[in-house]
Amino acid sequence: MLLPLILASTMLQSQNLVIYKGATLEGQHLRYWDVTDTVLDSAQPDVNLGGEYAMSSGTGKVVLVKFGGLDRVAGANRKVKHARLVLSFSSLEKPVLNSIGQVLVPWGEGPILTLNAARLAAPRYDEAGKLLEVKTPPAPRWSATWRQRRAGEIGWQQSGAAGPSDVRPIEGAKLVLLNDHEFAIDGLESTFQGMIDRWYENNGFALKLDSQTEMASSQSPEGRPRLELELEPGDKKHGPDLSVVRIDQSANGEYTAHVKNVGDAPSAGFSGSWSVREKGGSSAEVAQTIEPGLEVTMTYSTPYKPNPFDHISDPVGFRIKPKGADASASNDFLEIQQGAATLDFVFDSKTAELLAGDSTSLEDWAQSQVRILNDEVLSQSRFSFAALGALERVRVGRVDIGPPVGVNSPLVADVSSDSVQVRGPVGMTPLANACEGFFLSQMGLSTGHGTYGVSLGEAKQMNGSGQARFPGLMGWGDTENDGALASQINLPYQAVFNPIFEGIRPETTDLLSASLVALINRSLGGTYKPETLTNLPKTILVRALDYNGFELKNAQLSFYQSVDRTIPDSPPAFTLATTATSATVLLPTKDAPGGQANPFGPLTNLRAAFLVKAVANESTTWAWLPAWELFDAASRGNVSASVFDLYFNAPSVPIDLEANLAKNRILTDSSNKLPAQLAALVDQDLTTTSALGNKVGDWVEIDLGRDRPIAEVSLAFKGTNFWKRFDLVTYSTGQRVDDGVVWSRELDLDWSLANRASDEGNGLRSVAYRGSAMRFRYLRLVNKLDNAGAELAEIKVFAAKPAP
Repeated sequence: MLLPLILASTMLQSQNLVIYKGATLEGQHLRYWDVTDTVLDSAQPDVNLGGEYAMSSGTGKVVLVKFGGLDRVAGANRKVKHARLVLSFSSLEKPVLNSIGQVLVPWGEGPILTLNAARLAAPRYDEAGKLLEVKTPPAPRWSATWRQRRAGEIGWQQSGAAGPSDVRPIEGAKLVLLNDHEFAIDGLESTFQGMIDRWYENNGFALKLDSQTEMASSQSPEGRPRLELELEPGDKKHGPDLSVVRIDQSANGEYTAHVKNVGDAPSAGFSGSWSVREKGGSSAEVAQTIEPGLEVTMTYSTPYKPNPFDHISDPVGFRIKPKGADASASNDFLEIQQGAATLDFVFDSKTAELLAGDSTSLEDWAQSQVRILNDEVLSQSRFSFAALGALERVRVGRVDIGPPVGVNSPLVADVSSDSVQVRGPVGMTPLANACEGFFLSQMGLSTGHGTYGVSLGEAKQMNGSGQARFPGLMGWGDTENDGALASQINLPYQAVFNPIFEGIRPETTDLLSASLVALINRSLGGTYKPETLTNLPKTILVRALDYNGFELKNAQLSFYQSVDRTIPDSPPAFTLATTATSATVLLPTKDAPGGQANPFGPLTNLRAAFLVKAVANESTTWAWLPAWELFDAASRGNVSASVFDLYFNAPSVPIDLEANLAKNRILTDSSNKLPAQLAALVDQDLTTTSALGNKVGDWVEIDLGRDRPIAEVSLAFKGTNFWKRFDLVTYSTGQRVDDGVVWSRELDLDWSLANRASDEGNGLRSVAYRGSAMRFRYLRLVNKLDNAGAELAEIKVFAAKPAP
């Protein structure tokens, strides 16, 4: 497989960075997710509060905040010119700083807060209104509480992280009130410099406030903790550079650390020490001179056996202290998880030369990639059923130059110079793609893209590939964090309006999908079997709806099953019909030898899907039902039964497509253009376009001359440069726009263009909007998101057919 390469390089100019959880950073192929925080509360000494949306301060409370992976964000050889930590608060009392310190030991944020966990923790009362005793469950293993930094394993030196080995005070730091809802901690430059230079010493900050202040956490939808950094170029360092390039693990509990001089001058040796589960182990010294390119090994044996079901809290580490000069401290420590999957790296010679020219050793580059995968991608891909993310970890195995001969692990990253992308901070996309192949192949599954081909003749014109809205790194599945939802509520995988999700908008990431995380976690311990993929909900019902959420009754539904991610030109697998009283149908099941019967039959790939045709009101429309959606429902607890809402862009009445009622009508817009400047939108020539405003609230309006019964509005686009989210508002003669109603909504134009557009030729595509048939005269399109630009080719309006 090819692994696109992104090199770390020294930037030649100063750079200002604003970093928070989910931030998009220039030059990064992965958004920044490695922010963790929690509160240590003396009143709840054994409770982990890391998944909460807010953090509170005051007497007996300590706030912990960590921004990880700063070496990736900053890039190589960068100096911190200015740094501040910014927190938002909602309480009326102004924050008063007591102290801030650098945490010296690792701690665990704990799981995200899910709706189910919140219900269990909520106070309960009997019929008389008396508070019932609530038994607080123990803190999740390896999470931080007032008493312990790793619950169930390792305590703080003093409770509340108060010991000198827990936290070191930061002298000179001060609180600055920025406005009535934000404050900053300034004077953190040297501390952040150390966190960039030595990533393994970055355990975040411990903050104490004398005020009772409520602050947004990294889980909050708004006001998350942020880091503001001003960086400037540093000097490239030369000389000896000892690096712990890898740690090997044997089946009998023996670990071997490989220490290599990756610099350009001889090294005087080092002293080294082991740690197991963050507790000190044996130490040793190497006094010999180590020439550039040479390595020495240190071996350590322990009787501990890895936990096959948990690869996130069994670390083994090795740290060195060079005896003489050493160019970089960033590679003086390495930690692996016992039982982690092994990844071999094989570079071609040209790529190796590029990395050498960037003063980056192959081994250090490989370790940086794996660290991003472990600390961000696997750790932060969190869901209701995976509140700690994926429980697997990866470690570097062999690192070589040349063809992949003699590979000693099932996961190989073939790093080719043909795949070199831009030079910038190290990215993540390549390694994640390689790891998908590993995880799925280990589970007996096939890999592949997340869209579908269509050979079915009558469906070819639909121009829809089944592209997921929030697929993440793998191009398939869904990355929405469903923790705040009841398990019975399925996510709206299509871009349609659902009032439930106007108030609760699950956060999406560019990490791993829910399906893949569920598969990874099920595979731990070697207990996973491919046939368990058929563990979809035992009873699957589909409710047919139109894009406005109304039931699609008296419709015929035909289900065409994919073969190798293509819908063949063959009869449907089965056909069902909704009735005048119910739009819900029960999917039939097929036998699956070795597994549970399900609608697909034998299932070895979650990218299998049904393409569903709905015929209603003289129109044919289509929708996708992938197997991974059903699998996700079962993962969320809906094992016995689940109801899926399947949306079709179906009209509420038959449409008269013979006459375009918008032809040559008068238009106006929010920027007061002359009608002639907007005429291209109604000239029936799709090659002409008009530019519109691109700010929230901008609009364009067409006057149809009189009230008419409308069933469809069609918009034609040239490319994708138009509003990504907008409303279609209608009102009648004698009404004002304030009296208008939202007739239809576009929530995600990019998704609509990819999944339900009609190809008009010459790079033009049109999307049909079909609200409930109603009479109106004025149609106004209203922009709901700021956009880089806005260009529209045509507006067409079609009436409802007269009733027979």
